[in-house]
Amino acid sequence: MSGNDTLSANSRYSISFDDRFHGQSGNDVLRGQQGRDSLFGGTGNDHVDGGDEADLVRGGAGNDTVIGGLGRDTAVLGTYADLWLDDTQAGAFGADRVYAGAGRDTLNAAGGDDKMTGGFGDDTFVFAATIGDMVITDYTLGEDALQVANALWGGELTQAYLDSIAAVDGGDLLLTFAADSSLRLQGIASTTGLLDDITPF
Repeated sequence: MSGNDTLSANSRYSISFDDRFHGQSGNDVLRGQQGRDSLFGGTGNDHVDGGDEADLVRGGAGNDTVIGGLGRDTAVLGTYADLWLDDTQAGAFGADRVYAGAGRDTLNAAGGDDKMTGGFGDDTFVFAATIGDMVITDYTLGEDALQVANALWGGELTQAYLDSIAAVDGGDLLLTFAADSSLRLQGIASTTGLLDDITPF
């Protein structure tokens, strides 16, 4: 299908539907609602919302907004400047896998033990106070950015405080905010230069 289309799965009944929507060209709105859905926005600036359960959501080319919703989702954002919006679901069912692709993307983490890959481009990772144990696979110092909720950060924006919550673990830099809230930066072995990338909010 082409053009600016809106597709929503049927949610009037209590049963779940596993839907497959492909947006192709145009600025499309795809909503999976219930079920294990597979949604692909295609080209254009799309809004893709998986809804409940474990979905595969893909933005494609364009400045897309991609939402996983409840469930253990896999998101592939595609090229250009995309926006990922997380939910606050905790535990195993809230563990999403996000691949951002090329472009200046913004990835919002709100709950669960998510694993995120920013891809090429200067990306911004935003962490709410409700996150679980997060992983960024390809963080680049001085290019990518971390925005951290004040309630999660929990201290002053100083090198001393950063060092107090940081440890090198298995070749990665691990920032521990609380017993069940942390951020692992894979392949980063030091806090040197990281403080300039962090903005509490």
